[in-house]
Amino acid sequence: MKLHPKTIYAAKTVMRRLGVPVYQYIHRPAYELLMQSHGREVRAVANAATPREIYLSTMYDIFGQDLVDETIKRVGGWDEFIRLGDLIDEEGIIDGVPGWSDPDEALAFFTLHRMRMIKFIKWLANNLGYQDVYYLMAGYPTLVLDGWSEEEMGIAIFTKAPGRDYDRVRIAIAWIFLQELVDQWKKLSP
Repeated sequence: MKLHPKTIYAAKTVMRRLGVPVYQYIHRPAYELLMQSHGREVRAVANAATPREIYLSTMYDIFGQDLVDETIKRVGGWDEFIRLGDLIDEEGIIDGVPGWSDPDEALAFFTLHRMRMIKFIKWLANNLGYQDVYYLMAGYPTLVLDGWSEEEMGIAIFTKAPGRDYDRVRIAIAWIFLQELVDQWKKLSP
């Protein structure tokens, strides 16, 4: 049985307070042991947790605090992220999303965080059940890659090779990252 995000957040918060190493995943036996010794504290944290705290904690665990914070800052802060999240959720990355709708800004974000964007797109392909990144990207609706081979896609994603076509793939990955943060908020928000 999978633990609820609120429960995971509470357990990790208590573990940090206790000085216990915290990993991305909490396995049921470790959770049950924690509940035996600190159950009251875990329940208190869970009951007081806000959706924002749970969301940020979850995203920090998956993608890293600095990357998530920078992404939210780029769109204008938390309130703007929530407001734009509804638009992004309905229409995708559109004109007027600060720090993202200009392809040069999205490319700069990808370039700055290249290795983490590669790790992210691999994570996403795996989580969505794709055989590999190529199949995920080949199906991305705004990215027309007629006739691209797996090798060309690999060059675009995994190297720093210059080229406008390669940059289109990199921009799409940055946009997909923002879309994933929005999607995760939608899953966790009330």
